[in-house]
Amino acid sequence: MSAGPIVRVTVGVPDPPTAAGRYLAAFGWTVRPDGERDRITVGPPGGQGGDVRLVRTEGSPPAPFTTYGWAALELAVRDVDQAVLDAERAGFTVLVPPLRLGTLPLRAAQLAGTGGEGVYLTQILGEVPGFALPRQRDPVDGVFIAVLATPDLEESRRVVESRLGAVRASDRRARIQVLNHAFGLPDTTEHRLSSVRLAERAAIEIDEYPGTARPRAAPRSGPVPGMGVVTVHGAEPAAFALPYGGLVEVEPATHIYRTPVSYKETIRPHPLT
Repeated sequence: MSAGPIVRVTVGVPDPPTAAGRYLAAFGWTVRPDGERDRITVGPPGGQGGDVRLVRTEGSPPAPFTTYGWAALELAVRDVDQAVLDAERAGFTVLVPPLRLGTLPLRAAQLAGTGGEGVYLTQILGEVPGFALPRQRDPVDGVFIAVLATPDLEESRRVVESRLGAVRASDRRARIQVLNHAFGLPDTTEHRLSSVRLAERAAIEIDEYPGTARPRAAPRSGPVPGMGVVTVHGAEPAAFALPYGGLVEVEPATHIYRTPVSYKETIRPHPLT
């Protein structure tokens, strides 16, 4: 049985209140109760998809889409053009504007947050054969796909499939414009990618990066900068490292955080809120 869905992703940022304010202003999300002063968790009010936990790191944010490990979180949106406008006004950097993804019934854009995390905004226009996509609940739902960067797709996929019981959905080559731009490659350059399905309409996409990509620099202590951890539901608690960077946590679905303190008052409101 596959683990899933995605409960949350953890992103190391220089200033969690500032980063949280941008997510709230861009996506209309709310603050979740959390138990630590140096972290803030935000997510969609309707609860569809995983949350984003923002933690303080002393490391420098990586250039987006250039290092191994967890590269991006993907959010389903009702209107990708409007979502990109809102996100850009809130302080996200637009890397690739909304485009149709080949022949698939999807329109997507790629952005970057303050921690160097990639953010995919994807509008679902129809069913994708062999792949169960989420049903939209809020204008911007939570995380339904986590994107992993690796120099060896086969090895990384083998670990994900064996540890999470994920089911392979695709293995193909495609033009990934955000990678081509990040590495200065021609727009026609294709990259190998593979998607594996988790439970409840969630997935992990594994992208094989060019040879000029590098491991992510980590501080002496504390969280790595950028997207560092993906937490999924599963039968038994577990945690493991991926071969080329990135951690996975498995959290039982019955787990409840008893953290009564809300840190909404610590968030620095964006002018749009």
